[in-house]
Amino acid sequence: MKWKGDQAMLGSEKSPAQEMSPKHKQGGTCWCGKRHSVIKRTALMFQIFTDGEHVASVRYLADAAILLAACGHGVVRHGHRGIILWREGRERFSAADSYDEAATVMQTRFDAWLERAGKESPQL
Repeated sequence: MKWKGDQAMLGSEKSPAQEMSPKHKQGGTCWCGKRHSVIKRTALMFQIFTDGEHVASVRYLADAAILLAACGHGVVRHGHRGIILWREGRERFSAADSYDEAATVMQTRFDAWLERAGKESPQL
């Protein structure tokens, strides 16, 4: 039995993610003939690493700044192998100094990357 939201699904039903091709999910040209350039916001799209080890996944960049401040060092990435948005200890100020300012810098970098890549901004 699989779960979909608050409802249980029987094993014969497939979720939309299972029916899409891998290229469809990645934003490339898929079997349907369309080129999908929208990044779908998953529940936890920003990853935090310290010493090369995955520590946490968060949805909001302010939460990532709080976790980095608690750790004292680390990296925030979009996805596990995506672009680096913040490197604690190498920035002009610490995330502990201002969570909101750190989140704003990360969001600015993420938006610039989206613009360069020609992708639309994900919706919360």
